[in-house]
Order: sequence, then C-alpha cells, then structure tokens
Amino acid sequence: MSPLDAESGQEDQRDIVFRGVGVSNGIIYGKVFVLDRKDPAIPREQIADDAREQEIQRLHEAIEKTEADLGEMRRKIERRVGKDHAMIFDAHLLMVRDARLIAETEQRIYEENVNAEYAVMETVNAFVKVFEGIEDTYLRGRIADVKDVCRRLLQHLMGERTTHVPREGEAVIVVARDLSPSDTAQMHKEVVLGFCTDVGSRVSHTAIMARALGIPAVVGLGRLSDSLTTGDMILLDGNRGTVLVNPCEERISQFMADARRFEVLLKKLREEVELPAVTKDGHRLRIGANIELTDELKQIHRHGGEGIGLYRTEYFYMGREDLPTENEHYMAYMAAAKCAAPHPVIIRTCDLGGDKFASMMEVAQEVTDCMGWRAIRFSLQMPDMFKTQLAGILRAATVGEVKVMFPMISGIEELRRAKEVLEEVKDDLRRKGEDFKMDIDVGAMIEVPSAAITADLVAKEVDFFSIGTNDLIQYTLAVNRVNEKIAHLYDPAHPAILRLLRDVTKAAHDNGIWVGMCGEMAGDPFFCPILLGLGLDGLSMAPVVIPEIKRVVRACHYDECVDMVGHTMDMLTGSDVRKFIKRRMGEIFPDLQ
Repeated sequence: MSPLDAESGQEDQRDIVFRGVGVSNGIIYGKVFVLDRKDPAIPREQIADDAREQEIQRLHEAIEKTEADLGEMRRKIERRVGKDHAMIFDAHLLMVRDARLIAETEQRIYEENVNAEYAVMETVNAFVKVFEGIEDTYLRGRIADVKDVCRRLLQHLMGERTTHVPREGEAVIVVARDLSPSDTAQMHKEVVLGFCTDVGSRVSHTAIMARALGIPAVVGLGRLSDSLTTGDMILLDGNRGTVLVNPCEERISQFMADARRFEVLLKKLREEVELPAVTKDGHRLRIGANIELTDELKQIHRHGGEGIGLYRTEYFYMGREDLPTENEHYMAYMAAAKCAAPHPVIIRTCDLGGDKFASMMEVAQEVTDCMGWRAIRFSLQMPDMFKTQLAGILRAATVGEVKVMFPMISGIEELRRAKEVLEEVKDDLRRKGEDFKMDIDVGAMIEVPSAAITADLVAKEVDFFSIGTNDLIQYTLAVNRVNEKIAHLYDPAHPAILRLLRDVTKAAHDNGIWVGMCGEMAGDPFFCPILLGLGLDGLSMAPVVIPEIKRVVRACHYDECVDMVGHTMDMLTGSDVRKFIKRRMGEIFPDLQ
C-alpha cells in the first residue's frame, strides 16, 4: 500500500496517511520506536570435508538452544493470556524440529561444504518463497513464524542478539517491517502503546497475540517503516487500519476527538451487547462469531454473539507432530456447544492440506496449489483423519445445537461423498455404543464459483449454506489477494459478486434452507445494509465486530435495504456501487458515519 494523502519520498513528512489492515482495535497517539531488524548478512564460507561434522554439531546445538528459548516463551504466554494462545509457540517448536528443514540444511552442509549459518539461511529462504506463493491466508500468515525460528537459530549460531521490542522506559508505538509472535508476546501495554508493520494479516499469529493482549495494531502498511525514524510522532487507528505520520495540531485534535467518540461508542456498544440484531421494521438477523481458539469462547457472550457461525478447526492440526484424537475433537466441540447454548455452533471440517501435518514445510508446499489438494478434497482422501473429526463432532452434538459444514464444495459429487462418510461414521459410533446425534444438520460452504452457480442443485442436498466470501471473491474475479500488483481488483462490491450473492440466497430460500455468511464481508459495517437487503439469515464475524454490526442492523429499515440492493443490481462497476452505498449510508445512518 502507499500513502493516501501525499507522495512518498516528499520532504515534508507531515500529515501523510498510510492505510493498512486494523487487526486490534484502539486509537492512540505517540512516539515511534523503529525496530530495525534487517536480515543479517550471512557469508558463504567454504569448509573442509573434515569440518562438516562440526558444522552439523553446531546446527543441532543451536536447535536445542532455540527449543529452550521457545519453551520459556510458551510458559510466559500461558501465564499471561492462557493455554490456547501459548500453543502458538508449539507451532514454532514444531518448525525448529521440522525433519525436512533439518535434513535439507544438513544436506547443504555436506554437498556444498558450507557453514551452518549459510545453510540455514538458504534452506529457510527456499521455504519462505513457498509460503509467499500461498493464497491461503492462514498458512501465508506463517511466514513470520518461519522467519522468527530462523532468526533465533542464526542468533545462537552466530552468538549475536538483535534489537528487541522495548520492555521499559518511555511508552512508544513500535514500527517494523514485520514482527514475530514472540516480539508481540513480550510487549507490555505500559511501554508499548501499539504497533504497526509493513506486512501481515488478520490471521497472523502476531495479530492474534495483539488482540489477546489488547494492544492496538495495524499491519499491511507497505513501506511505512522506511518512511519513519525513531522519535517521529504518529496517530494509529486500529479500528480503521490507518496511520497518520507527524500530524499537525489540527489533525491531532480531530484524531483525539475521534478517539473520544470511539470510547463513547464502545461504552454504548457495551451497554447494548445483549440487544438483538432486529431492524426498525422487525426483520431479525442472527449474528454469530468466528472462532478458532478455545480461549475465544468467552468473547462470544462478552460481545453479544448468538452462537458460533464458523468454528475453524485447522488449529487442532497445526503445531503438532501427531493428529488430534477423536476425544480431543469431542472435548473441544463439547466446550463450544455448552458455551454457545442455546445458540448453534457451526463446525467447519478441516480446511487445510498436506501430509499428516507433521511438517509445516510440506503443508505449505502442498497448499501452494490453492486449487488443489485441500479442504474437503484432502479430507476425502484422508478418510481416517476425516472420520475421527466427524466422530468428535457427532458426539459433541448431543450437548448442544452443533452443525457440521463441509468447506470448498465444488459440486454435488463431492458433497454426496462427504455425506456418505458422515453416515459411515454414524454406523461406526452405533456399533461402538457411543452416544451421538443422528439427525445433525449438514451444511455446505459456498466459496467456489461452481457451487454458487449451481446453488439451486446443492441446496437440495444440505440443511444450510454459509457463504465464504474471501475465496468466492478471489476465485470469481481471478484475483490473488496476496499479489500486490492485482490486490486492488479484489472487490466485494463488484456487480458479479453481488449477483452471485443474490442468486445463492434465492436458491437457498427457494429450497427452504437457511443461508448465512462467514467471510470478511460479513463483518464490514459498510456492506451490512446490502447483506440485509439480499435476505441473508445470519452473519458471522470476529467477536469484537459483533456489537457494531448489530447496531447497524438496529438502525436499518429492512425494506430500505431491499430497495438499495435493487438499485445496485443495475450498476456497472464496483466503484459505482460503493459510491451509492456511501451516499445512502450518509442519508439513512448519519450517526454511524
């Protein structure tokens, strides 16, 4: 991304706005601390044949020291924010022990007769290139994890220490090219007011840690770190995802007024969390939460969520050397069902690919082909793993309103095969005498254009739809969101997307089934009136966004939203749609601007 309000490289570095992605809410003003962490220069040193074993020994000693570092970090985080967030460092431990990473590094030392530092850097660079080519946002967000492990290994090999996040002294806003989860884990709100990074996403471990610790943060800011020096002053808006550099007094006053209004809004939203999402003319919308960690369950009630609209289960498989057992699945889903009661829990079966997840690097290389072996396709070809998860879901459904949803369904054949496996699991549980829910609701995630186009056929096979807009938009528009050259073409307001959403919703209702949405679009207040007008029955989003979306719904008239949708269907471009929505939002909901 580039600055919005001025050309980069301008001498007057005042009032320049950078726009990124807000990953942790909050509005702050403070002094910059630039964490200058350039990749170390690693010389290629030729070693003698008889020195190779010594380099291998140095490598394994560095691995042991890195494991000790990560183990200590894990214990600290568990004490601060809970066991689930500490599991992030289990993924780091798995990476440093990754058999492929170690084997390829050793191979370089032996075949190229090079020093261990150089071999580590070359191996990790090769893996990073693989991760950078992944469209799956969750896995691509692991780049920072890989680099963090690499940095720690190199520190121990070279006996060096890099600059750390401040832990004492004057309160600052940390600015960096990127931050690792361990950087974020060591932040204390008394010293670090917030942070901004050039790269990153909402689902990176760094972003997850920021939200857990309550530290305002914006990521994906492009070249911000190159534009600032320690001592500069910035305004950071974690709500809007913007950073204002060296603002004038007028801008500071405006910003602080926004901060005060935000605090007032937060207070009001906290007071209203128990109110339902019902329009002024009585139309009801169910607002659920997207979660992936057990620690997040308590946020559902805190933010007024009506159950769990998307339980991502990939985290069960990451950061471990074995596969989760049926009982592990059962216990986790049962806890979710009890917490969400009397509201529903929609559990999405595993949406990743790879070889048993024993190697993060192998997972990454497989999922690079985003249209390949992943999600339901992977599950159907790994029946034992798939059946274990389904058994846990079916058993947990006896204690609450649990539903199962299959991801990345492209057509009827895949869906029918997944349902056949579900029936096989029921037969297995029946033979074992296990208690399970026989008539569990089955849903399809509509995120592939072929499924959206044939939604009238798919709807006859399931009990509900949940639209995953993230993939549906990028597949429909042929836009890889991680490619900076074309990311601007990723547009939820594109007429093709709005028409697909209209058709999927109509197909669902024509077949008497419920239809919701769980992609990022669902949690965007700007699009809320359009989603209402399309007739969606429910939306699911990050828990922290729920109160604002519910407030927008309560400010709407459903009939007016239907009218808005009718107007957008005749528009030619996404830009026209956005201008129209902005104008109508200003007319109908001035208090929400």
